[in-house]
Amino acid sequence: MTIKKRRWEDMDLLDRNTRRKKHRSEAMEELDKEEVDKDKRRWEDMDRDILVNIMERVLHKEKNFSRFYSFSICRSWLDALLDVYFPYGHYVFDLRPLPALDTKVLAKGFFISMKLVLALRPTIHYSKLIVGNNGLLRNFKLGISNRKGPLVYDMFDRLAPFLRELDLLAFDSYYRNYKHQFGPYCKKLEAIFCSALTVVTLCRYSKYIHTLRLYGVIEQRTAQLIGKSFPLLKHLEIPSCVLSVNALPIILNGHDNLLTLDTRHCFLASQDRIGKWYFSYHYNLVPDTNPYPGVKALEWKLEEESFQGVKFLSGCGTKF
Repeated sequence: MTIKKRRWEDMDLLDRNTRRKKHRSEAMEELDKEEVDKDKRRWEDMDRDILVNIMERVLHKEKNFSRFYSFSICRSWLDALLDVYFPYGHYVFDLRPLPALDTKVLAKGFFISMKLVLALRPTIHYSKLIVGNNGLLRNFKLGISNRKGPLVYDMFDRLAPFLRELDLLAFDSYYRNYKHQFGPYCKKLEAIFCSALTVVTLCRYSKYIHTLRLYGVIEQRTAQLIGKSFPLLKHLEIPSCVLSVNALPIILNGHDNLLTLDTRHCFLASQDRIGKWYFSYHYNLVPDTNPYPGVKALEWKLEEESFQGVKFLSGCGTKF
């Protein structure tokens, strides 16, 4: 009995020694692994611009890059992927890349990035929104239009409380259609660049605008709306606009506290011609274009008193 008891004790001791060696071996492996990891560069340690450049190449080379947007990938990868179109911390929410994309695969990536940015990132730093020359969330070349989808409402719901500047580089009927409730999103705007056709919406909702930049046709009714609205207006820029004969005097009579007025390349026309051009698609759509260069403009006839108080007047060969 004594011999058997000693054998069991020996086996127990041997088992404990084995466990100790195993634990010691595992501990050494962990230490070795930590030493190896210290020598490796982590993705988050890589220069952000380089990582964004890599992700931009991925977007244009991979046929099925949507898997890169999966949350299972490295967070640094996902952040860099979103930064390709919407750099984190930048004050401009820029939609201009969309019209330039030449495949629906790339457009899909743009929309995925936009949805994730709006869902995952704070939007308080976005104070300016720029819409591209195809209109709101459109790409004419690819036949894409999401301007009536939920993404539009989600975008404005997230951005509108903080937006102070808005650039609409092309006219879109969305901006005049009250069913889409575009106007309320403009309540806090202080500066805007848009078609003159959008004034009818702005005058109802935007009371804090101090800088108004317009393109397109400004006839008498639009001039009256501008003259009676925008009580804080200090800077008016209407380069390359088509104006009715009495449009500018009407505007200036309503805003005698203007600091700057830009009328470069303005095209003065009779009310009859204005009526023909007013809803001209190709002109009201894009800024800084002369609608009919072969048509002689009327001569400007304004009294100097009209410009009293304007500290900076910019014109181009205009006779006042």
